[in-house]
Amino acid sequence: MVAQADGKGVVMRRPADEPKIQAHRTKGQKANQKRMAAVGTIYSVDRVVRTPTDVVASLFRDPASDRPVSTSTRPRPVGKHVWASLTYEDDGITVPGTDLVFAWRSVELKRRNPGRRREVVYLMDGPDAFWERPACVFAGDQRGGDSGSSARGPTIVGRGSPVLP
Repeated sequence: MVAQADGKGVVMRRPADEPKIQAHRTKGQKANQKRMAAVGTIYSVDRVVRTPTDVVASLFRDPASDRPVSTSTRPRPVGKHVWASLTYEDDGITVPGTDLVFAWRSVELKRRNPGRRREVVYLMDGPDAFWERPACVFAGDQRGGDSGSSARGPTIVGRGSPVLP
């Protein structure tokens, strides 16, 4: 299983009755008013087994040439669901979009992987808020689990992980 999280800038449109933007911005004014949406996805996919030679060849191949013909086709994601949310206000309370997306992702992982029998790879990029999340966002892989369990731990790929610098 694969669980991903990233941020996406969303351009916010001004209301029609708002005055036009001045020709010149004052110090501190931004050209584009964007807000950051949290985007999460979960899917299952079979492993792609490659040799070190295959990996190096893919890194240094000429993009202008055709892709090499492989004997097997690359596995396709199955059951892919994407969830995105902006931070919003509800009855005067700020509801962070990041909290909503990570909560959804956690519930989906628990539903799709009861007993944590399947390995989960976490792919993340995006704002620091994602990386400052407590370990519980990884669907109980880090804490709250049975210490005697043989469940597989998470593989986290992203900033500061053992896989990527």
